[in-house]
Amino acid sequence: MDIAFRREYALGLSEGRRAILFLNSEHKNCCRHIHANWSKKHQGKITKKHFWICARCTTQPHFLQQMNVLQKIDPTARADVDLYDHLISVAKFSLELMLSVMLLTTTFLNLLIIDL
Repeated sequence: MDIAFRREYALGLSEGRRAILFLNSEHKNCCRHIHANWSKKHQGKITKKHFWICARCTTQPHFLQQMNVLQKIDPTARADVDLYDHLISVAKFSLELMLSVMLLTTTFLNLLIIDL
């Protein structure tokens, strides 16, 4: 099973332990923290708006479409988002990981229903 860690939840595990315990884990950062660093270079309401549009995309085509819009607004902003894009967008989660999360959620909810 694949696991994705968000930055603040992974702080308790060292990189070495995480690598040994969770071989197939992905690492995701909180968009708010990425935006805090990214916005030091790219200020303005329009670039901020499009950063969050990109971060909220749920499909690869929609993500790429919004990244192209961001590039038209500010090419350097697009280049800087490209440095983080594998860390921020739900569209970048592997399909296998999303299915695993859905299965775990369904199993957990079924257990709750049975226990009631």
